Amino acid sequence: MDAQRTIKLHYIRAAIVFIVCLPVVFVLPVIDSYIHPVLPTWWVNFLFFAPQLFFPYRAFVVASPHGSDYMFSQTVAVLLAIVEWGLVTLLFSWFAKRVRVRYLIPLAVFTVLLVCVATFSVFIPLLTSLGVDVEFDSL
Repeated sequence: MDAQRTIKLHYIRAAIVFIVCLPVVFVLPVIDSYIHPVLPTWWVNFLFFAPQLFFPYRAFVVASPHGSDYMFSQTVAVLLAIVEWGLVTLLFSWFAKRVRVRYLIPLAVFTVLLVCVATFSVFIPLLTSLGVDVEFDSL
C-alpha cells in the first residue's frame, strides 16, 4: 500500500511542476520589456508573442472578403487549449513520475517548447492539406 501511495505522489509532483511551469509563459512578455536591448530581434519577438504561440487557437485566422476571421470562437479556443494542455499534463506526469525533482523543471520547459513546435508543425499543415488556409494573427 505504501508503494502505491508513493507512486501517486510522484504523479502529483510531476503534474504540479508542469502546471506551475506552464503559466510562466505569460510572464515572458514582461521579461522581454526589461531585457529587450540586449537580445536579438528574433528572441525579442518570441518572448513578446509567447502567450499567443503557446495558446494559439484564438490567434488562427482565415481569409475572408472583408479581411480575416478567427477560425475558432473564444469559447472553443479556450476549450481546445484546456484539452491540449490537460492531456499534455497527464502524459507528462505519467512519463516523469520517476524523474528527480531537479530534472523536472527543465524537462517541463522542454516539453512545453516541444508541444508548441508540434502544434505548429502538425496542426497547421493538417488544416492546409484539408483546404483551409490558416494564418497566424499578428505575426
